[in-house]
Amino acid sequence: QSEKDKQADIMRKKILSICHEMQWEKPDGAIDWERLNGWLTKYGYLHKELNKYNVKELPTLVTQLEEILKHYYASR
Repeated sequence: QSEKDKQADIMRKKILSICHEMQWEKPDGAIDWERLNGWLTKYGYLHKELNKYNVKELPTLVTQLEEILKHYYASR
């Protein structure tokens, strides 16, 4: 695995962690990929599924989801 792949993997895991915090999960606790990728293709800044974002694009996506998480906590 290249260094870029490792960096991308870390950022994707951060996004999945945010999804868990917002309870975007199935009843068994697994990530609801349909919900996540549906949201990303509709609202994500590049309108594509998580695994189609590359290492250069992911930092902006992480920031976008961190902002969503802030709103999630603010609205509770």
